[in-house]
Amino acid sequence: MILNNSSDFNQAYLLEYHQQTRNYLFAIIGYLHLLKKNSCLSTDISDEQAEYIKTIEDHCFQLLEHEKKLISILFLDCYRQSFSTTQLN
Repeated sequence: MILNNSSDFNQAYLLEYHQQTRNYLFAIIGYLHLLKKNSCLSTDISDEQAEYIKTIEDHCFQLLEHEKKLISILFLDCYRQSFSTTQLN
């Protein structure tokens, strides 16, 4: 993608930022999954801790859905800006 102005740079930066945030959320969800899986094999985790992990996981999935929507919007905006700039040249 060719960045022709600061607006293009800001959009590209935001897109990259939200993609990285999405990746962190995937990592957290994966870690929680492993934590739950390993905890199920032993009785080291209390019901309160299991509920807390489930709450964190639910929030991560909500944030992940939000990030996916933002990424789609930003990607389309970057594509439109790139396409309109290309058409003008």
